[in-house]
Amino acid sequence: MSTLAILRHLPEHFVVDETRAGVLALHREHADALRALGFGLDTDGRTSAADFAGRQPLRILRDAERTFVLRHFTHGGLLRRLTGERFWNAERPFRELLLAERLAAAGIDTPQVAAARARRLPGHGWALDIVTLRVEGALDLAAALGSGADDAHARKQRGEILRATGAFVARLHDAGFLHADLHPKNLLVVRSNSSGATPTLAVLDLDRSTFQAQLSDAERCANLQRLFRYVWRRRSQDARLRSRTDVRRFMCGYDPQGRKWKVLWRTVARAHFRTLALHRLGWAFERALS
Repeated sequence: MSTLAILRHLPEHFVVDETRAGVLALHREHADALRALGFGLDTDGRTSAADFAGRQPLRILRDAERTFVLRHFTHGGLLRRLTGERFWNAERPFRELLLAERLAAAGIDTPQVAAARARRLPGHGWALDIVTLRVEGALDLAAALGSGADDAHARKQRGEILRATGAFVARLHDAGFLHADLHPKNLLVVRSNSSGATPTLAVLDLDRSTFQAQLSDAERCANLQRLFRYVWRRRSQDARLRSRTDVRRFMCGYDPQGRKWKVLWRTVARAHFRTLALHRLGWAFERALS
């Protein structure tokens, strides 16, 4: 009998290793490669520092054919100071695995999960990890929009990326998917070698996200507000991420028929500034503890 009920729902192409030390699920296609790199239930294997970063530093494992990205789960915000990498719920990486499989089945790009792991910690709690395949030739959205060039070609390219991003987020919402931490660093822009090709995107870090039968306008607005709040907080780092033109490009991608994007955006903007004081207080408190 498994410790975790969710393991019964894993696809057949995952093999599960469960001991008293914890649980490891490996994608059959990548299991041998990960084992050869030393990755297992009780070890990360031969990792090196990634040349890119998420909220926390990432590690990579690389062989001749592919690159794996290892992400250790960490708490965000104030919880990071209290519990760090200790979690009560061991199912979270396996839930993320299932979300990635469901997105892929819906034709929405997200890095393929190669492994999910939950390790028991001394005393109580779990250390949680997930391994995904690196998407080659990609930049996170913040990096893709923040390039130094500011000529006519760069501005045109930025506009195309913003419209493609709006369309991609609309696809997520139309599929009933609510990303729990929607922001530019969790969206990948996949660069194309074809001149004039429409940028394509992928979504990262699915932890705590959910699928629903259908999203209401209120749920869509709340998710867009999270994205805008992240950008607004960092507006001083790159003014190009906050112009009205950029907002219009994104929202036109989100609603190309132009039926309701203005109403959606006004709702997002009003909610943002109505709750801004509370969020500022939380940010200040977080900085004081860091």
